[in-house]
Amino acid sequence: MLCKLFHDKDKERERRYNKHYIRFACGSYELVMYDKTYQITEEGLELSYEKLPKGILRYELRMERNLIHKFENKLQTDVNVELLNCFIDNAGILLCDAFLDHFPPACYIREPELMKRIWHGPYQDYVRYEMQSLVKNIVKYGSVDKALAKTKWDKDEQKVYLKRFEDCGFSPIPLRKNFSAWVMPNPSLILRKLYLEKPVNVEYIRSK
Repeated sequence: MLCKLFHDKDKERERRYNKHYIRFACGSYELVMYDKTYQITEEGLELSYEKLPKGILRYELRMERNLIHKFENKLQTDVNVELLNCFIDNAGILLCDAFLDHFPPACYIREPELMKRIWHGPYQDYVRYEMQSLVKNIVKYGSVDKALAKTKWDKDEQKVYLKRFEDCGFSPIPLRKNFSAWVMPNPSLILRKLYLEKPVNVEYIRSK
């Protein structure tokens, strides 16, 4: 799945927009997350009587024609109204499943706390050391792929180490140094809780 950014002739607008927007694309669908309030304000879509909240995180699943065709075959219909009703009735499940496929149910943690959790994890010392080294290299090189390339692990070993992070419930990608919370649930966890109508709790750090 590839990450695709918003593009605009106005590079300053493009830079601002991409702070509030991210899109992942594969052959059959796209996953999009963005700040809906920012989009409404930026594009001048708000109404004078509307009182907009400070931020709305919007999730979108954009299907390509080949995926829609699979639903047509499964439902044995090509009637647009029937397809639309199916997507409306199953929107929550479709969104949750699509995001969960690409965002394992793990949280993001600031580096100092992440290092502590790794060291207090269930693995042997040398494994915990390797996991901490991976985190340091992700910070250093700004990419999981580049960090993995610096290890001596083959493809299977890389999968094993990434699975260890997932089993511990946290991502090897730490939150940035000055992020406003120590721990942040990832997109699939947030979406799942909202679908189940459960609260999403984030303990923010007061800025000095």
